[in-house]
Amino acid sequence: MVDRLLRRASYSNYWEGQYSGAYPVPSADQSGRGKEGALAGVVRAARDAYAANGIVFACIAARMALFSEARFQWQSQIDRHLFGTTDLRLLEYPWPNATAGELLARMELGASTAGNSYIRRAEPADGTDALLVEMRPDCVTIISEEAFDTKGRTFRRPVGYAEDLKPQGGYNRPPQFFSTAEVAHYNPAPDPSASFKGQSWLTPVLQELSADQAMTT
Repeated sequence: MVDRLLRRASYSNYWEGQYSGAYPVPSADQSGRGKEGALAGVVRAARDAYAANGIVFACIAARMALFSEARFQWQSQIDRHLFGTTDLRLLEYPWPNATAGELLARMELGASTAGNSYIRRAEPADGTDALLVEMRPDCVTIISEEAFDTKGRTFRRPVGYAEDLKPQGGYNRPPQFFSTAEVAHYNPAPDPSASFKGQSWLTPVLQELSADQAMTT
């Protein structure tokens, strides 16, 4: 160990993992070691396409218009009729001056541009009514753990979500962790390279979109 410490200066490409076994886990870990997050480059490209490409904007707008028409209701198990109660108020009015349609539209926008939408419930410290909070999908990492079944075989299960806003700039707070019971995760198109996160439907056409923008320029 002493020899290794003395020889470190001679290693131009030395890093701690060579001897300690340390493994740097990025926010988007495709090796299944417990963390899954959105690819920042893909999310940024999808958002730019939504803001600047008329065809992409029209497609996402059509999806949001249809999805936001859904309504939250209960269904009777006796005669299958639909009805509402005050228990659905938080979904119908998720935050001040918002309705269920806006909640659903934002969920679809997050799923279209980032592949995932994360909505959590918040209880304000000032005692006001609870509300729903949209988490930035490009700042959220899904945390999973390895568990065992009754026959000793291993599997992975999500245990929570970590939100780190520092990469976006202007935020000094440390990453915040939320359990799976606190977060609703919407990912209509699963990512084939991950276990729990979704993939934007724009991902396969981002290269064509980039070429189209370059041709226009």
